[in-house]
Amino acid sequence: MVKKKKGLILRTLSKGIVASVILTGSMLTTGSFIPLGKPEVAEAAGPVYTVTASNLNVRTGPGTNFARIGGLPRGSSVQVIQIQSNGWYKISYKGKTAYVSGQYVTSSSTASTTYRVTASALNVRTGPGTKHKKIGQLKNGAIVKVIKKESNGWYRINYNGKTGFVSGQYITTSTAAKLLNVPLIAQRPELPSGCEVTSLAMALNYYGVKVSKGTLARKMPYDSTKLVRNANGSIRIWGDPNVGFVGTPFDNGYTINPGPLKRLLDQYRPGGVNLTGKNFSEVEAYVKKGAPVLVWFTINYEMPGARSWKTSSGKTISAPKPLHCIVVTGVDDKYVYFNDSEAVGKNIKVSKSKFISIYNAMGKRALVVK
Repeated sequence: MVKKKKGLILRTLSKGIVASVILTGSMLTTGSFIPLGKPEVAEAAGPVYTVTASNLNVRTGPGTNFARIGGLPRGSSVQVIQIQSNGWYKISYKGKTAYVSGQYVTSSSTASTTYRVTASALNVRTGPGTKHKKIGQLKNGAIVKVIKKESNGWYRINYNGKTGFVSGQYITTSTAAKLLNVPLIAQRPELPSGCEVTSLAMALNYYGVKVSKGTLARKMPYDSTKLVRNANGSIRIWGDPNVGFVGTPFDNGYTINPGPLKRLLDQYRPGGVNLTGKNFSEVEAYVKKGAPVLVWFTINYEMPGARSWKTSSGKTISAPKPLHCIVVTGVDDKYVYFNDSEAVGKNIKVSKSKFISIYNAMGKRALVVK
Protein backbone atom coordinates (compact mmCIF):
# COMPACT_ATOMS: atom_id res chain seq x y z
CA MET A 1 0.00 0.00 0.00
CA VAL A 2 1.37 3.40 -0.95
CA LYS A 3 -0.17 6.57 0.37
CA LYS A 4 1.17 10.05 -0.33
CA LYS A 5 0.70 12.87 2.16
CA LYS A 6 2.54 16.19 2.43
CA GLY A 7 5.56 14.99 0.46
CA LEU A 8 5.98 11.79 2.45
CA ILE A 9 5.34 8.33 1.13
CA LEU A 10 3.85 5.99 3.67
CA ARG A 11 4.75 2.46 2.72
CA THR A 12 3.16 -0.43 4.56
CA LEU A 13 5.48 -3.36 4.11
CA SER A 14 5.57 -6.86 5.47
CA LYS A 15 8.16 -9.61 5.80
CA GLY A 16 6.35 -12.59 7.21
CA ILE A 17 4.13 -11.32 10.01
CA VAL A 18 6.06 -8.07 10.46
CA ALA A 19 4.45 -4.84 9.30
CA SER A 20 6.24 -1.53 9.43
CA VAL A 21 5.89 1.95 8.03
CA ILE A 22 8.67 3.60 6.06
CA LEU A 23 8.67 7.36 5.79
CA THR A 24 10.60 8.25 2.68
CA GLY A 25 11.54 11.72 1.63
CA SER A 26 13.49 13.65 4.23
CA MET A 27 14.71 10.44 5.92
CA LEU A 28 16.54 8.90 2.99
CA THR A 29 18.13 9.95 -0.23
CA THR A 30 18.51 7.91 -3.40
CA GLY A 31 21.75 8.79 -5.08
CA SER A 32 21.03 7.44 -8.56
CA PHE A 33 17.63 8.79 -9.50
CA ILE A 34 17.56 9.97 -13.12
CA PRO A 35 14.27 11.48 -14.30
CA LEU A 36 12.86 9.80 -17.38
CA GLY A 37 12.34 11.77 -20.53
CA LYS A 38 14.58 12.11 -23.54
CA PRO A 39 16.89 9.18 -24.21
CA GLU A 40 20.03 11.13 -23.28
CA VAL A 41 19.90 13.25 -20.17
CA ALA A 42 23.16 12.97 -18.23
CA GLU A 43 26.33 14.14 -19.91
CA ALA A 44 29.49 12.42 -18.68
CA ALA A 45 32.92 13.99 -18.76
CA GLY A 46 34.54 11.04 -20.47
CA PRO A 47 35.43 8.92 -17.42
CA VAL A 48 36.99 5.48 -17.73
CA TYR A 49 34.90 2.52 -16.55
CA THR A 50 35.79 -1.17 -16.14
CA VAL A 51 33.79 -4.15 -17.43
CA THR A 52 32.60 -6.53 -14.67
CA ALA A 53 30.77 -9.08 -16.87
CA SER A 54 32.64 -12.11 -18.26
CA ASN A 55 31.86 -10.79 -21.76
CA LEU A 56 29.87 -7.60 -22.29
CA ASN A 57 27.91 -7.19 -25.52
CA VAL A 58 28.46 -3.95 -27.44
CA ARG A 59 25.42 -2.78 -29.40
CA THR A 60 24.38 -0.14 -31.92
CA GLY A 61 21.81 1.37 -29.55
CA PRO A 62 20.87 1.58 -25.85
CA GLY A 63 19.03 -1.73 -25.42
CA THR A 64 19.13 -5.45 -26.11
CA ASN A 65 16.86 -4.99 -29.15
CA PHE A 66 19.74 -3.30 -31.00
CA ALA A 67 22.26 -5.25 -33.07
CA ARG A 68 25.37 -6.65 -31.39
CA ILE A 69 28.57 -5.34 -32.95
CA GLY A 70 31.17 -6.71 -30.58
CA GLY A 71 32.11 -7.79 -27.07
CA LEU A 72 34.33 -6.63 -24.21
CA PRO A 73 35.97 -9.13 -21.82
CA ARG A 74 35.97 -8.63 -18.03
CA GLY A 75 38.47 -5.99 -16.94
CA SER A 76 38.37 -4.03 -20.19
CA SER A 77 38.50 -0.24 -19.91
CA VAL A 78 35.55 1.64 -21.42
CA GLN A 79 35.55 5.33 -22.34
CA VAL A 80 32.05 6.57 -21.53
CA ILE A 81 30.68 9.47 -23.58
CA GLN A 82 27.21 9.77 -22.11
CA ILE A 83 24.89 8.05 -19.62
CA GLN A 84 21.43 7.22 -20.95
CA SER A 85 18.21 7.58 -18.92
CA ASN A 86 17.62 3.81 -19.15
CA GLY A 87 20.98 2.96 -17.56
CA TRP A 88 22.86 2.19 -20.79
CA TYR A 89 26.14 3.94 -21.58
CA LYS A 90 27.14 5.53 -24.87
CA ILE A 91 30.80 4.62 -25.38
CA SER A 92 33.66 4.97 -27.80
CA TYR A 93 34.27 1.57 -29.40
CA LYS A 94 36.96 1.09 -32.07
CA GLY A 95 36.67 4.74 -33.06
CA LYS A 96 32.88 4.65 -33.35
CA THR A 97 29.91 5.29 -31.07
CA ALA A 98 28.33 2.22 -29.45
CA TYR A 99 26.35 1.24 -26.35
CA VAL A 100 26.73 -1.13 -23.39
CA SER A 101 24.54 -1.92 -20.38
CA GLY A 102 25.55 0.12 -17.32
CA GLN A 103 24.78 -2.88 -15.09
CA TYR A 104 28.05 -4.49 -16.08
CA VAL A 105 30.53 -1.63 -15.83
CA THR A 106 31.91 0.12 -12.78
CA SER A 107 33.72 3.42 -12.39
CA SER A 108 37.50 3.13 -12.47
CA SER A 109 38.04 6.55 -10.99
CA THR A 110 39.42 6.91 -7.49
CA ALA A 111 37.35 8.40 -4.70
CA SER A 112 37.55 12.20 -4.62
CA THR A 113 38.83 14.12 -1.59
CA THR A 114 37.13 17.33 -0.45
CA TYR A 115 39.10 19.98 1.45
CA ARG A 116 37.08 22.30 3.69
CA VAL A 117 37.97 25.31 5.87
CA THR A 118 37.50 24.78 9.64
CA ALA A 119 38.66 28.22 10.87
CA SER A 120 36.16 31.07 11.28
CA ALA A 121 38.22 32.89 8.63
CA LEU A 122 41.33 31.52 6.92
CA ASN A 123 43.97 33.86 5.45
CA VAL A 124 45.19 33.15 1.92
CA ARG A 125 48.81 34.17 1.33
CA THR A 126 51.31 34.47 -1.52
CA GLY A 127 53.57 31.80 -0.04
CA PRO A 128 53.56 28.85 2.40
CA GLY A 129 53.91 30.72 5.70
CA THR A 130 52.66 33.64 7.77
CA LYS A 131 55.55 35.84 6.66
CA HIS A 132 54.06 35.96 3.17
CA LYS A 133 51.61 38.64 2.11
CA LYS A 134 47.88 38.11 2.71
CA ILE A 135 45.92 38.26 -0.57
CA GLY A 136 42.49 37.17 0.62
CA GLN A 137 40.40 35.17 3.05
CA LEU A 138 38.19 32.06 3.05
CA LYS A 139 35.10 31.69 5.25
CA ASN A 140 34.36 28.76 7.53
CA GLY A 141 33.09 25.79 5.54
CA ALA A 142 34.49 26.99 2.22
CA ILE A 143 35.64 24.22 -0.12
CA VAL A 144 39.25 24.58 -1.21
CA LYS A 145 40.76 23.32 -4.45
CA VAL A 146 44.14 21.97 -3.35
CA ILE A 147 46.93 21.78 -5.92
CA LYS A 148 49.70 20.44 -3.68
CA LYS A 149 50.56 19.86 -0.02
CA GLU A 150 53.82 21.61 0.89
CA SER A 151 56.48 20.00 3.10
CA ASN A 152 55.71 22.38 6.00
CA GLY A 153 52.02 21.43 6.12
CA TRP A 154 50.69 24.37 4.11
CA TYR A 155 48.52 23.84 1.03
CA ARG A 156 49.06 25.36 -2.39
CA ILE A 157 45.56 26.15 -3.64
CA ASN A 158 43.65 27.67 -6.53
CA TYR A 159 42.29 31.01 -5.28
CA ASN A 160 40.22 33.19 -7.63
CA GLY A 161 42.03 31.71 -10.61
CA LYS A 162 45.49 32.30 -9.12
CA THR A 163 47.88 30.37 -6.87
CA GLY A 164 47.58 30.97 -3.13
CA PHE A 165 48.63 29.27 0.08
CA VAL A 166 46.74 28.38 3.29
CA SER A 167 47.74 26.70 6.56
CA GLY A 168 46.84 23.00 6.61
CA GLN A 169 46.01 23.29 10.34
CA TYR A 170 42.68 24.83 9.41
CA ILE A 171 41.71 22.44 6.62
CA THR A 172 39.79 19.19 7.06
CA THR A 173 39.54 16.45 4.46
CA SER A 174 36.74 14.05 3.64
CA THR A 175 36.64 11.36 0.99
CA ALA A 176 33.49 10.82 -1.03
CA ALA A 177 32.47 7.21 -1.56
CA LYS A 178 33.26 5.40 -4.76
CA LEU A 179 29.90 3.73 -5.36
CA LEU A 180 29.74 0.26 -6.87
CA ASN A 181 27.40 0.10 -9.85
CA VAL A 182 25.36 -2.83 -8.51
CA PRO A 183 22.22 -3.40 -10.60
CA LEU A 184 18.95 -2.75 -8.76
CA ILE A 185 16.41 -5.61 -8.62
CA ALA A 186 12.98 -5.36 -6.98
CA GLN A 187 11.89 -8.30 -4.82
CA ARG A 188 8.16 -7.75 -5.31
CA PRO A 189 5.76 -8.99 -6.46
CA GLU A 190 7.25 -12.48 -6.72
CA LEU A 191 9.21 -12.52 -3.45
CA PRO A 192 7.51 -10.44 -0.72
CA SER A 193 9.80 -12.04 1.90
CA GLY A 194 12.76 -12.68 -0.39
CA CYS A 195 15.09 -9.74 0.20
CA GLU A 196 18.08 -12.03 0.87
CA VAL A 197 18.07 -13.86 -2.47
CA THR A 198 17.11 -10.68 -4.32
CA SER A 199 20.12 -8.93 -2.78
CA LEU A 200 22.29 -11.92 -3.71
CA ALA A 201 20.97 -11.73 -7.29
CA MET A 202 21.99 -8.06 -7.43
CA ALA A 203 25.50 -8.83 -6.22
CA LEU A 204 25.96 -11.77 -8.59
CA ASN A 205 24.65 -9.80 -11.57
CA TYR A 206 27.17 -7.07 -10.69
CA TYR A 207 29.84 -9.62 -11.66
CA GLY A 208 27.96 -10.67 -14.79
CA VAL A 209 26.55 -13.88 -13.29
CA LYS A 210 23.11 -13.94 -14.87
CA VAL A 211 20.93 -15.70 -12.32
CA SER A 212 17.42 -14.67 -11.32
CA LYS A 213 16.09 -14.05 -7.83
CA GLY A 214 13.49 -16.77 -8.44
CA THR A 215 16.13 -19.38 -9.27
CA LEU A 216 18.07 -18.48 -6.14
CA ALA A 217 14.89 -18.64 -4.05
CA ARG A 218 14.17 -22.16 -5.24
CA LYS A 219 17.75 -23.39 -4.73
CA MET A 220 18.62 -21.93 -1.32
CA PRO A 221 18.58 -24.09 1.85
CA TYR A 222 15.37 -24.16 3.91
CA ASP A 223 14.38 -24.97 7.47
CA SER A 224 11.00 -26.66 7.05
CA THR A 225 9.88 -26.24 10.68
CA LYS A 226 6.20 -25.26 10.78
CA LEU A 227 5.15 -21.99 12.38
CA VAL A 228 3.32 -22.40 15.71
CA ARG A 229 1.82 -19.36 17.42
CA ASN A 230 0.87 -18.62 21.00
CA ALA A 231 -2.69 -17.66 21.89
CA ASN A 232 -1.78 -13.96 21.65
CA GLY A 233 -0.46 -14.36 18.08
CA SER A 234 3.24 -14.24 18.94
CA ILE A 235 5.53 -16.95 17.59
CA ARG A 236 6.15 -19.93 19.87
CA ILE A 237 7.95 -22.35 17.53
CA TRP A 238 9.55 -21.76 14.14
CA GLY A 239 12.76 -22.50 12.27
CA ASP A 240 16.46 -21.68 12.63
CA PRO A 241 17.90 -19.27 10.00
CA ASN A 242 21.33 -20.82 10.59
CA VAL A 243 19.91 -24.00 9.02
CA GLY A 244 18.11 -22.38 6.10
CA PHE A 245 15.37 -19.96 5.16
CA VAL A 246 12.61 -19.86 7.76
CA GLY A 247 9.17 -19.85 6.13
CA THR A 248 8.95 -19.06 2.42
CA PRO A 249 10.25 -16.06 0.46
CA PHE A 250 7.23 -16.39 -1.82
CA ASP A 251 4.84 -15.50 1.02
CA ASN A 252 5.29 -15.53 4.82
CA GLY A 253 8.96 -15.87 5.77
CA TYR A 254 11.63 -14.55 8.10
CA THR A 255 15.22 -14.89 6.86
CA ILE A 256 18.24 -17.06 6.09
CA ASN A 257 21.52 -16.21 7.79
CA PRO A 258 24.84 -15.57 5.96
CA GLY A 259 26.24 -19.07 6.65
CA PRO A 260 23.69 -21.15 4.72
CA LEU A 261 23.22 -18.40 2.12
CA LYS A 262 26.95 -18.58 1.41
CA ARG A 263 26.51 -22.22 0.42
CA LEU A 264 24.15 -21.01 -2.31
CA LEU A 265 26.57 -18.23 -3.31
CA ASP A 266 29.41 -20.76 -3.63
CA GLN A 267 27.48 -22.60 -6.35
CA TYR A 268 27.69 -19.51 -8.57
CA ARG A 269 30.76 -17.59 -7.37
CA PRO A 270 33.13 -19.19 -4.85
CA GLY A 271 35.19 -16.99 -2.56
CA GLY A 272 32.45 -15.20 -0.61
CA VAL A 273 33.11 -14.31 3.02
CA ASN A 274 30.71 -14.76 5.96
CA LEU A 275 31.29 -11.74 8.20
CA THR A 276 28.87 -12.74 10.96
CA GLY A 277 30.04 -11.24 14.24
CA LYS A 278 32.58 -8.95 12.56
CA ASN A 279 32.73 -5.19 13.11
CA PHE A 280 31.40 -2.92 10.37
CA SER A 281 34.97 -1.82 9.58
CA GLU A 282 35.44 -5.17 7.81
CA VAL A 283 32.31 -4.61 5.71
CA GLU A 284 33.66 -1.17 4.80
CA ALA A 285 37.06 -2.56 3.82
CA TYR A 286 35.59 -5.10 1.39
CA VAL A 287 33.27 -2.53 -0.21
CA LYS A 288 36.18 -0.13 -0.73
CA LYS A 289 38.04 -2.95 -2.46
CA GLY A 290 35.16 -3.26 -4.94
CA ALA A 291 33.12 -6.12 -3.44
CA PRO A 292 29.39 -5.62 -2.72
CA VAL A 293 28.33 -6.83 0.74
CA LEU A 294 24.92 -8.13 1.83
CA VAL A 295 23.98 -6.74 5.25
CA TRP A 296 21.12 -7.85 7.51
CA PHE A 297 19.44 -4.56 8.42
CA THR A 298 15.98 -3.20 9.25
CA ILE A 299 13.31 -2.44 6.69
CA ASN A 300 12.60 1.05 8.09
CA TYR A 301 16.28 1.99 8.71
CA GLU A 302 15.55 2.37 12.43
CA MET A 303 16.68 0.42 15.49
CA PRO A 304 15.04 -3.04 15.73
CA GLY A 305 12.65 -4.38 18.31
CA ALA A 306 13.41 -7.57 20.25
CA ARG A 307 11.69 -10.87 19.43
CA SER A 308 12.47 -14.55 19.90
CA TRP A 309 11.03 -18.04 19.52
CA LYS A 310 12.03 -21.66 20.08
CA THR A 311 12.90 -24.27 17.50
CA SER A 312 11.26 -27.70 17.72
CA SER A 313 14.41 -28.89 19.54
CA GLY A 314 14.17 -26.10 22.12
CA LYS A 315 16.87 -23.75 20.79
CA THR A 316 16.11 -20.06 21.35
CA ILE A 317 16.24 -17.96 18.19
CA SER A 318 16.80 -14.22 18.50
CA ALA A 319 14.77 -12.64 15.71
CA PRO A 320 14.92 -8.81 15.86
CA LYS A 321 12.31 -7.05 13.75
CA PRO A 322 11.55 -5.65 11.22
CA LEU A 323 14.34 -7.52 9.43
CA HIS A 324 15.58 -6.69 5.95
CA CYS A 325 18.61 -7.52 3.78
CA ILE A 326 20.33 -4.90 1.62
CA VAL A 327 23.44 -4.60 -0.58
CA VAL A 328 26.07 -2.11 0.57
CA THR A 329 27.54 -0.28 -2.45
CA GLY A 330 29.67 2.42 -0.85
CA VAL A 331 30.99 3.91 2.39
CA ASP A 332 32.52 7.29 3.12
CA ASP A 333 33.24 9.37 6.21
CA LYS A 334 29.59 10.31 6.76
CA TYR A 335 27.33 7.84 4.98
CA VAL A 336 26.73 4.21 4.04
CA TYR A 337 25.15 3.66 0.62
CA PHE A 338 23.09 0.63 -0.38
CA ASN A 339 20.60 -0.90 -2.80
CA ASP A 340 17.20 -1.77 -1.29
CA SER A 341 15.07 -4.38 -3.07
CA GLU A 342 11.89 -3.46 -1.15
CA ALA A 343 12.07 0.33 -1.45
CA VAL A 344 13.46 -0.25 -4.99
CA GLY A 345 16.13 2.38 -4.40
CA LYS A 346 19.69 2.47 -5.65
CA ASN A 347 22.52 3.94 -3.56
CA ILE A 348 20.22 5.04 -0.76
CA LYS A 349 22.26 6.68 1.98
CA VAL A 350 22.01 6.54 5.78
CA SER A 351 24.37 8.27 8.20
CA LYS A 352 27.32 6.04 9.01
CA SER A 353 26.92 6.21 12.79
CA LYS A 354 23.23 5.27 12.59
CA PHE A 355 23.91 2.47 10.11
CA ILE A 356 26.57 0.94 12.37
CA SER A 357 24.23 1.06 15.39
CA ILE A 358 21.53 -0.81 13.48
CA TYR A 359 24.06 -3.28 12.03
CA ASN A 360 25.29 -4.10 15.54
CA ALA A 361 21.74 -4.43 16.93
CA MET A 362 20.83 -6.83 14.12
CA GLY A 363 23.59 -9.19 15.17
CA LYS A 364 26.46 -8.07 12.93
CA ARG A 365 25.40 -10.23 9.98
CA ALA A 366 26.98 -9.72 6.55
CA LEU A 367 28.03 -11.70 3.48
CA VAL A 368 30.73 -10.53 1.05
CA VAL A 369 30.30 -11.38 -2.64
CA LYS A 370 33.75 -11.20 -4.25
